[in-house]
Amino acid sequence: MKKTTILLYFTFLPLIFCISCKKQPVSPNTPPRVDFKATTTEYTKGGPKVFLTDFTPMWKAGDRFLIVGSDLTPHRCWTANDSTDMAYFKYDTVPAAPVSGPYTAFFPTEVYLSPTQIILPPSYQSATGALTNAPMYASSNDSNLTFYNLCGVVCLNILGEEAKMLQYIILNADKRIHGVFDLVENPDNPSCPQLTYNNSGSTSTILTLTNPAQGDGYFYIPIPAGTYNSLSIYLTTYENSYANATLGDGSPITIRQNAIFPFTIDNLSFSGSEK
Repeated sequence: MKKTTILLYFTFLPLIFCISCKKQPVSPNTPPRVDFKATTTEYTKGGPKVFLTDFTPMWKAGDRFLIVGSDLTPHRCWTANDSTDMAYFKYDTVPAAPVSGPYTAFFPTEVYLSPTQIILPPSYQSATGALTNAPMYASSNDSNLTFYNLCGVVCLNILGEEAKMLQYIILNADKRIHGVFDLVENPDNPSCPQLTYNNSGSTSTILTLTNPAQGDGYFYIPIPAGTYNSLSIYLTTYENSYANATLGDGSPITIRQNAIFPFTIDNLSFSGSEK
């Protein structure tokens, strides 16, 4: 009897699997879910001192923005697209109920405080000095989002061998360039608000470099648009030498939103080890 039972078991098992297989419908290949289509806007050239090619921010795989819609709740969205100025995003967690427009969106997610406030960070990090995570904003009544740059960008073209060994670049200004900022109406571009300083923060922003030797000697730091009576930099290298430089010729410098302002830094005199 024991032998018969075993044989019957193996005889019926393939039939069970076949019946189970027939009950499973063959699902067609469906495209991945898309919740938002996001496009970045190009920076304009800010001045004649250094020729810069057109500079278009690119979405990277894993990038996230934060979006607020009809439920007034911030939701994170992410993309699998890489190195494109247009990318498709989907919710990290699909909202329990549908969220309709109008929408406001913020990149990166860390800058968001409220639909009318952001916080500019005290520091940025880049492998080579290339521009990463510059704050952007979008608003739309539907799922098509166009992101605008909330800041202007100081571009430092640092000449000399020390540029390949830089560890920190500290940008100092005569007004606050990081902290809490209100988003206010922008008469020059109704699609992108202006920043006005609100609270906390300081007059310095730090760019930390993890592999400057692989860069091209250009270093980018976003700061709020406005007129600065003075801008200066303090540089330190991985060899603990340091240098200072003033940007421009000592005259006030006007930084415009969504524009790059290049400064060439040459003949720097680096001192010995920091104390």
